[in-house]
Amino acid sequence: MTASNNPPSPSGPPSGPPPGQQPPKGGEPRPRRVRTAREFNAQLVSLRTSKGLTLEELNKRSAGRLPKSTVSNNLNKNTLPARDFVKRYVRACEVDDDEAARWLSAWQTLSRPPAPAPWRRLVAAFAGTPRTLRGSLPRGSLLAVIMAVVLIAVIVWWRENPAPPTAPAASAQHCNTANQNLITAANGECVGVTDGSDGTDLFGPALRPVMAKIAAANKQAVKTGRYVTIAFLGPLTSAPDGGQDFTGGRAAHELEGAFIAQKTANDSRNSLKVRLVLANEGSDETSWESTVETLKTMVGAPHHLVAVAGLGLSQQESVDAARLLAKPPAIPMVADIITADGFDATGTIDGKDKIPGLARVAPNVSDQLRAISKELAERYRLRNGTADDQPSAALVRSEVTFNGAPDLYTTSMANAFKNEDLGLARYLKKANLNFGFNPKATNTAALLKSISDGLCGKSIPDMVFYAGRATYLPDFLDLLKKRSCHRTKITVVTGSDAAVLPADLLAPDDEAPIEVIYVPLADPKHLDSQDNPDRGLYTDFKDAFTKERFPVAHLDTGWAIMAHDAVVTLTTILGKAANDPRTGKEIMPTADDVSAGLTILSSTNVISGASGIFNIHPETGNRSSTRELKPVHRP
Repeated sequence: MTASNNPPSPSGPPSGPPPGQQPPKGGEPRPRRVRTAREFNAQLVSLRTSKGLTLEELNKRSAGRLPKSTVSNNLNKNTLPARDFVKRYVRACEVDDDEAARWLSAWQTLSRPPAPAPWRRLVAAFAGTPRTLRGSLPRGSLLAVIMAVVLIAVIVWWRENPAPPTAPAASAQHCNTANQNLITAANGECVGVTDGSDGTDLFGPALRPVMAKIAAANKQAVKTGRYVTIAFLGPLTSAPDGGQDFTGGRAAHELEGAFIAQKTANDSRNSLKVRLVLANEGSDETSWESTVETLKTMVGAPHHLVAVAGLGLSQQESVDAARLLAKPPAIPMVADIITADGFDATGTIDGKDKIPGLARVAPNVSDQLRAISKELAERYRLRNGTADDQPSAALVRSEVTFNGAPDLYTTSMANAFKNEDLGLARYLKKANLNFGFNPKATNTAALLKSISDGLCGKSIPDMVFYAGRATYLPDFLDLLKKRSCHRTKITVVTGSDAAVLPADLLAPDDEAPIEVIYVPLADPKHLDSQDNPDRGLYTDFKDAFTKERFPVAHLDTGWAIMAHDAVVTLTTILGKAANDPRTGKEIMPTADDVSAGLTILSSTNVISGASGIFNIHPETGNRSSTRELKPVHRP
């Protein structure tokens, strides 16, 4: 595979002065003169202070992506900061392109292990020996000395260069592999791109079984000589040491679903085979840029990368990744679990340009809450007296991730709850209770307790509209059970992320009656029901899934189903583009062919996914189907 431009941060001496302090004087920072990680970090501090920037101003210039804690964590370590951090940092310092390149070049140099001295240097050191000895030694002795010198040089070279591609120093930087597209991140996670042949444990033991299957399938696909590559991009690893992440172990579900789609395509009669590579952005997606840059190098031979599936979660890093993928050489994308409103080809998610080539197969947040609003209106129709008789709801909202980056999923939910057109805003107006929740806080449990206590005032709301990640929902539900007004029933309305909640989390409890309502991305119970007109598509997928010995419980979150359908969307297009209908000749599809195919998935050009038959809107890239979204109630 082509080498990545983003090697890891090796260990080094303690870094320079804390980011809030002035570095030693010495004029303008000169990154190329540094020789250690300590000097490099000190020069970064010097760069900021030479520009007269405070930490607050630096964070503002980076659009909130360089908070003080992030700067401190990166510059007060015994290692180089990550390349993405350096790139973002120098950009926030508003250096020109040439200076930014010098900083990244210096980082690149420091990140490499010292190259062993060539054996010729040793020979050169003895260059004068024969001349010195020529007059004092017999001819045979002189020849013996020369041969001894050469032999010593060869032995030294062999000992210092046993196997350059797998030398320990290089291997440690690349997740203990020889694949330079894999990077050992500062927190120990393995990020980057692999086809599975580098090892099945790279992304953790939970992914081992499916990675082994993907590696074997890829090996067979490449053998045919006629194959294209699809990359599955996302946060595939869990945070180390029990740290926070939003996937909740569901990355394994995604890859299992994606593999079933790959296997189905490769088992078909089509001679074109699919190679599926895994592109890990890290549990917090902060390695999105280096990973996407690697994917950009894989367009064309020998990898034949034609599309990207997955794309991660509805957060700012995913938007940035999509925008970079859309730039030349553009790579088309099909997102599997992204639901934030406006995170589509229109690009309205952040008010910037369109994102051409982006499609998605999951229902967006507004569609989910519209289905819930319809059901609530029917439920409370009996209470159609005066305005005072109408139910009320409090809003709990989160606007950022635990990294401080904008959380587009939760923000979309909060906006949808307040959207008059969806019909839920009226419940919020009645209670007039609005609680903010910040995942960056060190004591999130205390915040959630304060919120739950705040629901037991003079007027107790009937519902809580929870615009937050499901990661924090179990703790919040537990606190609701313990609040002073716990005997009053409360209904928690939230988004599809709640499908990750354990099946036994909520049991009927008359002492603390709590109900959770959400619309899942794909509900196995509904898909497997007799009234589902596309039931056969789901049961075929389920049979293939369980035949591979994947846990059937992994279907419950909907992530396996959505990932499968994202890849099936691409394999459907590739299957049609692989042959010329006029001549019947085989054609090698390109990324442009896939991009064009995504714009004509309307009318009778449908995708037959595990979640049912659907189309892709030619302008927005959103899924459209006749499948009715049905809310799930728990317990």
